[in-house]
Amino acid sequence: MIPLRWIRGAVSLLVRTDPPDRFSSDLRGRPTWEFVGPAEQVLSRMTWRQTEFMTLTHHNPDSVFPPYANYAHAVEVPAGARLLFISGLNGYESDGESMPSDFEGQADLIWGHLETVLANADMSIENLVSLRIYLAHPALDPANVEILKRRLGTHHAARTVICAGMLEPGWLVEIEAVAAA
Repeated sequence: MIPLRWIRGAVSLLVRTDPPDRFSSDLRGRPTWEFVGPAEQVLSRMTWRQTEFMTLTHHNPDSVFPPYANYAHAVEVPAGARLLFISGLNGYESDGESMPSDFEGQADLIWGHLETVLANADMSIENLVSLRIYLAHPALDPANVEILKRRLGTHHAARTVICAGMLEPGWLVEIEAVAAA
């Protein structure tokens, strides 16, 4: 298994080199692409602005079980919204090597990472529409619910909690998210 820290920064972006009014291709008919550099460098140069308030619609039909705390059975995003897909975040400190050994420490660090990623896209916790939370053990769920209540406040998002073996032995929680603005 290759440690994640070895491949961090190795991901590069390719962009279409076609002019916007036509598409070019190589001799086999494939689109023409150009290497533009490490993803971190390219993405750090991108800026986005939220231009108008967006209303999320929660769908919690009475014929389905009552929603949990900070949960919606479904969240509708209006047409034309910007979508941000956030990869699974884990509890590594900024050095990429160390992490808290306890669930609460890892979860708080992950929520901090999540808020940082959202802010980088000019979004916040209120823009979250979906959360997928991976727990190393079902016994961690009560603490997870308390952290969700504290971090989300009155905000509701579609949410799935999965108990699964983690990629690294020290990981206790990983959070993946989708946000819209």
